[in-house]
Amino acid sequence: EPPLPRHYADAPWRLPPSSVRVLALPLADELLSDAAARRLSRLALRAAEELAGVLPMGTQSWTPSLRSLHVTLFHPGAAPGTSRDSAPPTPSPRALHHELELAQRLAASVPANLTLLVDRFVITSGGVLLLLFLPDHNGACVEALRAAAGRAFPSNTRHTSGLIHASLLRVVVLPP
Repeated sequence: EPPLPRHYADAPWRLPPSSVRVLALPLADELLSDAAARRLSRLALRAAEELAGVLPMGTQSWTPSLRSLHVTLFHPGAAPGTSRDSAPPTPSPRALHHELELAQRLAASVPANLTLLVDRFVITSGGVLLLLFLPDHNGACVEALRAAAGRAFPSNTRHTSGLIHASLLRVVVLPP
């Protein structure tokens, strides 16, 4: 079972070295997605499990749980107060509260009718099975949301414009 995301109320709030945070849309959440998205999530994970079942003997792979399957919209970078050069300190309550307020404002700006259309499955050269989506309405909503997130969470992280995906399987170890 992959690790579950941490919530702001969970203590201690500390990320492992080189961690990144994401602003994401859950695909199978009972409150945040519709029945079609939940069905698509189950079918996509079934495809990932079938692929995992035909990988060469000795291959180790990871697939997300239905509960954690998501579309990443933005990578804000490392948590406030973290450093890649040392063990990350716990962010201050003030920094966490500020970041939570920013995230809540961004979440409130997502239109209720945001629609993503399934484009295709692809396997990257790094061994990740992706489900690619195309935004409805030329992607203006998604790009506007990403731009707003970039202003709220300035970082040096580079973002791929127009690419919307869910990671379904990751090859972790290949056999010798």
